[in-house]
Amino acid sequence: MAEDKPVAETKLTGGPEQTVSSVFVNPDGSVHFDFFDFSPVAQEHFGNDIAITIIVPFTARESLLRALSLPPDTDANAVVTACGGRFQHYFDVQPFLEEHEIPFDKKFDAWA
Repeated sequence: MAEDKPVAETKLTGGPEQTVSSVFVNPDGSVHFDFFDFSPVAQEHFGNDIAITIIVPFTARESLLRALSLPPDTDANAVVTACGGRFQHYFDVQPFLEEHEIPFDKKFDAWA
């Protein structure tokens, strides 16, 4: 089964060299924060590029919006814009979610 194409997406502006962070909203309403590391360190430790994704499920989306001071009916484009303004890179996201007690899942892929 092919993965759903995001309905809104933006890159985050910061992060270590040879990495990319982004945020996107899937059609199911879940919010994903991706981190791709294609540095020599990732190659050395994992034998390949890596990807880590933090997923805020649709059931926790309202909590995320509240923590970002957004109304519950905020559309996907406004969500990624707000996240892009709030988070410089992937490593800002998990502490924020934990601080605001927002449930999330984490997925690690060593073959990105």
